Amino acid sequence: MSTKNEVKNNMITNGPIGLSIFRFFMPLVIGTIVQQVYTMVDAVILGRFVGKLALATVGGSVGMITYFVVFFFTTIFAGAAVLSAQRCGAGDEKGLDVSLHTMMGLAVICAVVMTFVGELSVTWSLNLLDTPKELMQYSKEYLYVYYAGFAGPIFYNAGSAALRAVGDSRRPIIYLAFSCILNIVLDILFVIVIPMEVMGAAIATVISQLLSALLVIIAVRKPYEIDGVTMKLSFCRIKKLFSMRVLKSQLSIGIPAAAESVVYCVTNIMVQIVINHFDTNAIAAWATYFKVDTILWSVSAAFATTVTTFCGQNYGARQIKRTFGCARASMLQGCTVYAIVIVICYIFAAPIMGLFVTDAEVINLGVYIIRNFMPWYMLSIIMEIIMGALRGLGDVKIPTAISVGFLLIQRIPWLIWIMPIYMTHSCLIQSYYVTWILALAILIPYYFFRKHKTKKKFENIA
Repeated sequence: MSTKNEVKNNMITNGPIGLSIFRFFMPLVIGTIVQQVYTMVDAVILGRFVGKLALATVGGSVGMITYFVVFFFTTIFAGAAVLSAQRCGAGDEKGLDVSLHTMMGLAVICAVVMTFVGELSVTWSLNLLDTPKELMQYSKEYLYVYYAGFAGPIFYNAGSAALRAVGDSRRPIIYLAFSCILNIVLDILFVIVIPMEVMGAAIATVISQLLSALLVIIAVRKPYEIDGVTMKLSFCRIKKLFSMRVLKSQLSIGIPAAAESVVYCVTNIMVQIVINHFDTNAIAAWATYFKVDTILWSVSAAFATTVTTFCGQNYGARQIKRTFGCARASMLQGCTVYAIVIVICYIFAAPIMGLFVTDAEVINLGVYIIRNFMPWYMLSIIMEIIMGALRGLGDVKIPTAISVGFLLIQRIPWLIWIMPIYMTHSCLIQSYYVTWILALAILIPYYFFRKHKTKKKFENIA
């Protein structure tokens, strides 16, 4: 008999909805913000102690590429974990066990494949983004080091997704915080004390990511019981429990979500290509802005994960009223947090930009971008929470088609045909919020249709 070191009541399917969401969400958002803080520390240290070329490197093409690959696998494993959340909510321990080991088997495959593919694609991907020649050497140095340790973010995201699926959002964030602190210390060591410049920042990032992966895998290997259902990973049992049928079910949720992330990242890559045709000051200003706006995207991702987990477990437990109550509470809390962050960034735009650079032209342009772009992000949090709730129900294809569809028919054509005509920062900003408005015009009615249909389905079963 296994010794159980964690036994908890399930706050996701029991207790006050608002408080439960807040308790689950807060470790997530604190952890993701801490994670973004240490990427900002990279930018601050490189910008101030190496120069704006180094800042433009980590925030430009390199930042876009690393964001793309990490976000792709984050969404794959977050989608795969929906099945684990539903099994946990239904009290199906055997199904949870198979789901966990299938997901970790997928992580092993992804880590091996991506290490080799990443290393071989460095020059190609940088050329694809029209990376300026003066940034090419720094960019190659960073990416070669980064891909060598890419198993870190793969296993961290797989393990943390498994823990969150059973309601544990606290431990992954604690481990991430430790790695963030280590990253900051190593940044100081490898960039300032030992002047390794951009390569030093890459080494610091890889070491810290591998640490967070190690800690979260150790946690998943220990028994965790919630409402009588126990989860425990054993690498020796992956081959035995790995199920192609379960993998197909996991990927049926994970792949559409990942496909959406791919299209988003492709549009962001196209945005970066457009930005690369501005001057170096503009590239540095946008690179700095994207470091700041990752805080909002981190909050958005945390709420999407929260609502997916809560809706998934309650849907598995057939608590339909509570399922949609979780969606409402997440929407209220998400919009409130977003409003607070946007107001703070709007008011303190200049000091925020000044943390990264001292160049007055870069700071002024960054302030303009923050104040004209960030208020529109309220649309994005509404969209992310609706998408997250639908994913929790297992409904991925139609919402993804809506989101991806407007990226394909609106934002990408905008970048291809309209931006070359105007080539202004305001025109680039408009390409984002017009997409959100059009997508929400269809997504909101679909959500209420799906809600009505789900309630009718369970009324008929009862």
